[in-house]
This record gives sequence, C-alpha cells and structure tokens, in this order.
Amino acid sequence: MDLLLALFVVACIVVLILAGLVWLRLGSERSDAGADSSRSDPAPGVDRAVTRRAGPPPPSKSRKYLSEEEAAYYLVRDSDGRLPVRVSSGFFVHDGTRKQVPPGNRALTRAGVRSFTVRGSSYYPDDSLAADTSPRKRARFKREPENEHDPGAVAVLSLDADGKARRVGYVNKGYARALTKRLEAGESVNARFMRGAPAGVDDQGIAVVEATAEDMRRLFRR
Repeated sequence: MDLLLALFVVACIVVLILAGLVWLRLGSERSDAGADSSRSDPAPGVDRAVTRRAGPPPPSKSRKYLSEEEAAYYLVRDSDGRLPVRVSSGFFVHDGTRKQVPPGNRALTRAGVRSFTVRGSSYYPDDSLAADTSPRKRARFKREPENEHDPGAVAVLSLDADGKARRVGYVNKGYARALTKRLEAGESVNARFMRGAPAGVDDQGIAVVEATAEDMRRLFRR
C-alpha cells in the first residue's frame, strides 16, 4: 500500500512538472509573437515606413546637379515656410550643397514653384533678340486659340525697349493646359524670367519661373 501511494505521488509530481514546462513554453512563444508584432506593426493603421525617418539619399554621381532623389530630400520648406533654393545663372541652386537644379524640377513643383524652359524661341529670332528676357523681368502669357498648329497654345511674351510685347516662344503643352484654365478664370500669374538676356543680346535659352511674391523674392535674392 505504501508503495502504491509513493508511486501515485511521484506520478503527480511528474505531471505537474510537465504541465509547468508546457505552460512556460507557450508563454515564451506568446511573448516572442508579441515582440515581432510590435516590431512589424507599430500601431494599427500606421504604415511602418512612415514611422521611420528617412536618411539623406546617397550623393549623386554629378557634383554639379542634384539628382531627383536629392532634390526630393533637400528641396522642402523649413518651419518658416522657406525653400532652401535660389536662382543663379538660369538655374535653381540649393543653398546647402550649391548644386544646380534644372527648370521643371518635380520637388519644387510640389512646393508650388513651377518652372519651364520656353519652347520654340528659335522660330522667333527677331522678337527674342528685341525682347528683354533678363532674369527677374516679368513674363507674360497669351492664349492663342486661333493657332492653326495648336489651339491650346500659350505664348510667352516680354516687352522690348519701346514697351511693345514680343512673342519669345511657347509654354510646354502640359503646363499650358493647366495655365489656360487659370487664365480663363481670371487668375493673376506671377511669372519671371529666370534665364534669358537683355534686349539686343542673343540668349542661350529662355526659362520662366512662377511662384508667389514671397517665394520670388527669395529665389532672386542676392
């Protein structure tokens, strides 16, 4: 009888030990699963990529121009709403790296600074030579619904020495469509030449920038 009782007690102890081991193992697995979940999903409905602060992109191979990735990282407004860029020699130049950004850069467009290279200037050599397209000079736009080649065309105009408006080329088609809607709505467009030449001087290409008055002052600061 005593032997049976001893065996029963030993069996109970073994069962309790096995149950404890199973409980510890399950608890460990639940803890690991919770840790993995917290690492992969910081909060319900939050994209993990958004919770990480992206570092600067690798530098581009060019020492002169910002890559698209660099532009997207650097050309953003600061806490005061200012963009770290200015116009120099017909290009946007980033204040920090001193690298150039061509007109039409998408990062600047998203920030509200639209720009483009004027098309077709070579077809109007007399007007382009007579007009003053110096940086900072006002650029004007004129719709040409009667244009036989493109009824949606928008011409770029500048004044000559006598105050006469001269056609120096055209807005590219993509920008022209959006610009036409704004002009038809009576919106005032603040546009300046960022690349060009004084009247009587051959230009090496013409480019225009459109921005708010405050952005324009900062773009053309000395």
